[in-house]
Amino acid sequence: MSTQFILAIDPGETSGLVVVGFDSEWLEGGGSATWEGIGKAVRWRYAVQLGRDPKAFDFDAGKARKVTDQMSDELHLPVTLQPLEEDDDPTFRFYQILDMEGPAGGGDLRMIDHNELRQVRQIAGLLHWHEKAALVIEGFTLRTQTMDPVALSPDRLRFAIEAEEVLHGRGRLPFIQQPSYAMSTATDDRLKRAGLYYPGMPHATDAMRHAVTFARDLRRDPELRLRAFPNVSVFPIEVLA
Repeated sequence: MSTQFILAIDPGETSGLVVVGFDSEWLEGGGSATWEGIGKAVRWRYAVQLGRDPKAFDFDAGKARKVTDQMSDELHLPVTLQPLEEDDDPTFRFYQILDMEGPAGGGDLRMIDHNELRQVRQIAGLLHWHEKAALVIEGFTLRTQTMDPVALSPDRLRFAIEAEEVLHGRGRLPFIQQPSYAMSTATDDRLKRAGLYYPGMPHATDAMRHAVTFARDLRRDPELRLRAFPNVSVFPIEVLA
């Protein structure tokens, strides 16, 4: 029994991230397509929030747990050592930048949002650990004119995540999914039936909506499965030889 992983991100001032491992046979049409069936098809899961309201979901206790330090090992997100400037001690230099005690790329970190920078570095670590997972990111449409820089945080983060993955990661291009589609498909009630609802973590719950909605689409569409998991062969070895 093999498992295929989906990494879904709801980016923003507080970002929700989930990694879900689904039974491959279920993704290929086996088993029940009910919401209870979806829950049974989940082999592994992880849920976290980064940014302004960092939390990790404690599956043993069944509740969200506040993370006091965003860079804490409690998040289990390895930060890749890719210094923003060359230095004798890149790790020390990197934390200086995150603590707003030094310049980033020769400028002042206050010119950019250090919360977003911190998130991108954390997400890069998660992408590194799940290099074969299908990447799904919530789409964003600005529906009003505003000067508030927070309003464009989702788009900035999405572009930064894409650039990080293309330049330093495995080169995956994300599948962009509209929030209205995920909200209407994976409602709160349906997620609860599947056992995939995370009370106290609205952003992680929204990320799970995207993961589950995408999994349902994969189950119905063989071509989408091939694009989502290009390294997984669905043909006999002799055919590929």
